[in-house]
Amino acid sequence: MTDTKKIFQLIFFNFLMLTFVFGRTFMGLYIFNFRIGELLVALSMLFSTYLILNRNKIIIQFGRVHFYLHILIIISFLISSFFSDSSFFTAYTYKSSSYIWAISAIYLGKFYFDDFKITKNLTILLQLALILGYVLSIVYYPNLLIEFFNNYSDKWDFMKASSLALVFFISVLINNNKNYFGRFTYEYFLFCIFLFTPFFLYKSRGAFIAFIFLVVVQLIKYRKVIFTFDIRFLIILIISFSLFGISTLRVLNQDPVELAEDNQLIEIFYSGDAVKKLKNQKDTKVESFFSFYTNNGRLYSIDGNINWRMQIWQDVYLDLVNDDKLFFGNGYKDKIPAMEKFERQGRDGSNENVHNFIFNILARGGLVQLVLFIFLFINLFKQVLSKNWNKSSLQLMLAVFIVSSFDASMENAHFPIIFYMFFYYFLNDKTNN
Repeated sequence: MTDTKKIFQLIFFNFLMLTFVFGRTFMGLYIFNFRIGELLVALSMLFSTYLILNRNKIIIQFGRVHFYLHILIIISFLISSFFSDSSFFTAYTYKSSSYIWAISAIYLGKFYFDDFKITKNLTILLQLALILGYVLSIVYYPNLLIEFFNNYSDKWDFMKASSLALVFFISVLINNNKNYFGRFTYEYFLFCIFLFTPFFLYKSRGAFIAFIFLVVVQLIKYRKVIFTFDIRFLIILIISFSLFGISTLRVLNQDPVELAEDNQLIEIFYSGDAVKKLKNQKDTKVESFFSFYTNNGRLYSIDGNINWRMQIWQDVYLDLVNDDKLFFGNGYKDKIPAMEKFERQGRDGSNENVHNFIFNILARGGLVQLVLFIFLFINLFKQVLSKNWNKSSLQLMLAVFIVSSFDASMENAHFPIIFYMFFYYFLNDKTNN
């Protein structure tokens, strides 16, 4: 490998670290009047062209089924665009379809990771990015950085829990697999569990469920290494519980607005009390199951946060049926109809995501495109099972799917690209300590 290529790979890795630390805010920085996120989507589209021009290489690596499924998804985009009169000369078309172009990042991962190894020093850098992301999210965000992003980015905001969860997944899987630091590798993992539990619990339920899933799997996998009961383990537990207490106090002392990234106007329009009143109306027939119940043919929950999402998802489906767009979707011309309601657009009025990647695919590309995506992921799942040495890619995939079932993560510029790149990395990493 030439020195020039090695330098480029290190620069790109540091670019990934900046994305890990600053998330969506970093993606909003302008370079020659284009945001970094827009350039990433363009790069993904470029690798979609690479898919077509390098058909044989893709088939050898991922199989003929994967190749044709990807091609069919692109064709479904063209069909949905045609039926919805979406313009191919407006940026919004490609912004709203970014989840399609992000698939090609798996080939970017192949191009990048096939001859680039994550060393001990880079693993340390990954852990620093994770801890720094936590500090900026919950401890302290310097005013100097806030002013910088306000001046040079399209938006400054605290890092979303879903983005930090992805950093946690990747850094923990790499660190545990590489085991560069001996027993301290797993002691550090315990520290991270107790440090991040309060953060994810309060910031995002989807991220918390995915976090718990990955933690449990890793604890089971490395139980013999981690749970070696001696004086040292007792000290580690004391430190861990101390971190948990400090993190909990810090989270509880945050501004309620900062903790409400999942509650954009939810309590105003879909509060638990309001839904309970509906449930208690004597002239309605209600069938309850835990926090869920039906009313006039719709599903509700007494939990305002869950209910807010459920109403959006049901409206997505009903709008498609009523408008005869179930098969090919609403396309990429306008905002999804279910998100036109004021109470669903967030505090600043900019939210247009349905907070579920399955319903987003259904809304944009219809049932045809959703089926193609399902088969694509099933095929990737089969590839993971065919690799006998490492199942970290499967753990990453399932954790990301859990997060994306409750958040708008797969619809942004950086999250899916990073996921697909590192999915390829873990798929072909033969480390299995």
